Amino acid sequence: MKSLIICDDLSLLNMMNPRSFYLKESLFLVPRANLKNKLTKKGMNSLSGSLIKSSIYKRADLKDIDIIIILLEDSTSIENILKALFKVIKDIPVVAHLRKTDSPVSKKYPRVKFIPIPSMFNNFLFYEIRGIMIKKMIF
Repeated sequence: MKSLIICDDLSLLNMMNPRSFYLKESLFLVPRANLKNKLTKKGMNSLSGSLIKSSIYKRADLKDIDIIIILLEDSTSIENILKALFKVIKDIPVVAHLRKTDSPVSKKYPRVKFIPIPSMFNNFLFYEIRGIMIKKMIF
């Protein structure tokens, strides 16, 4: 499973169980070149640029991506990213984390699976992603 992980810093990623993701097969989109360099040093694929412009998602060449994971703290940023992202993608499942899943952004984007932060820090995320992938294959 190849994933696209959108993050604005590495703190959330560093706290997560690396076995929950196939990190080496993932493509990371980050807003700053220094984050891209850190990921590259760890042997991970990454691109840097504005996360709220659809051009970065076009550059990412999403045709081989199975799922998109958004790891950001701010729901406004998530909403801006989703606006840009949905200009480019049509049917790729998206999982995002929010502090509260009843946030207004979760109501605007019903096809996005929003998961509260505590759930992101255990293997629950792996099973959520797997369930979404199974639904994608069935439907």
